[in-house]
Amino acid sequence: MRSNHTRPICSRDRALHTAPRWMIVGAALACVSQMSCRPATAQDPPSEPAATKAPAAVGKQSAFEGNPSKIDFSRGKKHLRGMYRGARHETVYAGCSFRDWTLDWTGCCIANRGHVRDRLEWEHVVPAAAFGRPLLVWKKGHAKCVNSRGKTYRGRRCAKKTSERFRRMEGDMHNLLPSIGRLNQARGHRAMGLITGERRPHGTCDFELDGPMVEPRPAVRGDIARAYLYMHDAYPGLGILTEATRPMWSRWHAEDPPSAWEKKRNELISAEQGNGNPYIQ
Repeated sequence: MRSNHTRPICSRDRALHTAPRWMIVGAALACVSQMSCRPATAQDPPSEPAATKAPAAVGKQSAFEGNPSKIDFSRGKKHLRGMYRGARHETVYAGCSFRDWTLDWTGCCIANRGHVRDRLEWEHVVPAAAFGRPLLVWKKGHAKCVNSRGKTYRGRRCAKKTSERFRRMEGDMHNLLPSIGRLNQARGHRAMGLITGERRPHGTCDFELDGPMVEPRPAVRGDIARAYLYMHDAYPGLGILTEATRPMWSRWHAEDPPSAWEKKRNELISAEQGNGNPYIQ
């Protein structure tokens, strides 16, 4: 009985009908390898394009994933201290020298030392309030944000307790630079920009304050700009930069390119935290 099943036939079948068995087998294998066999009764279906994988995003935006680790502010500070150990570095605003987390006051620009915060601290270049205030838990609190007396609270304390996103932003080491505490305190949440005149309230430090504005020294404007540019792109939707301020940050970034230490620091943070700052890379 003839089978109704379709049989693969090769274009060489007729010529090989009377050929020796070994020749038939060899030809059949060659036919299959060349994909020249077809169903006898079926037509070729229209060819479909092979599935293609979307190309990876290119440019700086592709690298901006924020802090992908579980490193919070407390752990981030510990990691950074280890990275700075064994060499001499400068504080961001005053440019005062330190080594192994000990300040060298010789030649430091700060006058009238003895302030309660004349110590090294880690400064959030983009203030915590700048990336925290847009969060709902910062503004309105959370059911878990209740103290031992039953009183509710909000703000940074509540965001830190309940928001993983805030904890990742707060601990992002690309946004942390060493600073003398009193200048960290003086800066507060002030915006950065250029100030007319040279009002220097902290000795001879090139750290100028005027109302809601602070002007950092030229030698670190690029470092600061790259932190702002990174944070804005790493954590979108928070309005860290605006159309009005971005040109200044881009200009500072170009005028003060990354130093050898800034590049090395970026590599160390990338290895520990899991991502780099593309404006430095």
